[in-house]
Amino acid sequence: MKSTYAVLLLSGAALLGGCDSTSSPPPPVRPVLSAVAQQQTSPLYTFAGTIEPRYTANLAFRVLGRVIERDVKAGDNVKKGARLAALDPVPLDLAVKDARAGLANAEARLANALATERRRRTLLEEGHVPPQQLEAAEQARQAAEAAVTQARSALDKAIEQRSYAELSAEFDGVVTAVDFEVGQVVTAGQPVITVARPDIREAVIDVPDDVAANLVEGTPFQVALLIAPSMRVNGRVREITPRVDPLTRSQRVKIALDDPPEDFRLGTNITAYATAQTAGQISIPAAALFEQDGKQRVWVVDPAAKTVSLDDEDDPQSVSPSTTETPESILLARADQDAIQTALQRLPVAHREIILLCDVEEMSYREIAEALTIPIGTVMSRLARARKAMRGLLAGVQGVQR
Repeated sequence: MKSTYAVLLLSGAALLGGCDSTSSPPPPVRPVLSAVAQQQTSPLYTFAGTIEPRYTANLAFRVLGRVIERDVKAGDNVKKGARLAALDPVPLDLAVKDARAGLANAEARLANALATERRRRTLLEEGHVPPQQLEAAEQARQAAEAAVTQARSALDKAIEQRSYAELSAEFDGVVTAVDFEVGQVVTAGQPVITVARPDIREAVIDVPDDVAANLVEGTPFQVALLIAPSMRVNGRVREITPRVDPLTRSQRVKIALDDPPEDFRLGTNITAYATAQTAGQISIPAAALFEQDGKQRVWVVDPAAKTVSLDDEDDPQSVSPSTTETPESILLARADQDAIQTALQRLPVAHREIILLCDVEEMSYREIAEALTIPIGTVMSRLARARKAMRGLLAGVQGVQR
């Protein structure tokens, strides 16, 4: 079922917030710019991205210390167990010596307590001492045994911490980042080296949020090297990051590759091609929505009655959510043409140009990027700034219906 939604030259849902339904006389009829919202099949998309590892590890020393050696640099291949860096071992060696001395002292006290207990027991059997002295000797022996156990644990801990003076690779991989220098003091748990597994690689791309809404896990893609477009490999969407970048309005998508060749090295620039069209959906721009009573709402235009109401079939003044089919038309905002033209003329040339291309010519992000020879991310960020400026201008122009 076809539906229309208003596509004003800005995302100005807030312009509707101050309407007074009781005002008299009623405001004059003003022109409304609208467009048809209908189910459409998404086109095939092309995105730029990079090859990245699926698994990475941020390695860190487990004790505080000063770095005295660094055995790798970014880009080096390492084997499991290979040493990557080392701390100054002197403080740790001293801790081990102190623990050994503590154990020796505890063992000597235990030997003395055992000898005392034996003597007291012999004297008690001969009737020379009371039983209380033997009990005291037994308690002293038990305390000495506990002290020995504690000293042994302290020594084991010191020896274990001494082994932390060297940082080793947990698996075969490649060093992708080194975040320290020799002589630097690092804390326990501070990431210093990043190691990635190169055997499992995937393509990572950023796509506009409206395109990401049409992608699902398993959507097929073809991935080609940017420097060698003929070298391609098949892949499928493995993960779609739910978080939308607030600046570029894009989401990160990870594509699992099917047995990529060695030429698809980590960090290589790639181009990802969608190989199948996604299911059709009725899409309404985010700018056409506004929030009321904690719910997302739209405005509905009745072409026959030439009236405007909220998205409720029975009661135009109701704010309850719509339970009907797709509305016939959806209004974003109302403004006379003079106000629109005045606001447009006050915009900077770059902002006016991108608004006209997107909202009047209805060009896609990719088409605008090709027309202006700028990246898609730049298109999205520039459009967001332009619409924000347009909202501010229209708010101060006489003739805007609030």
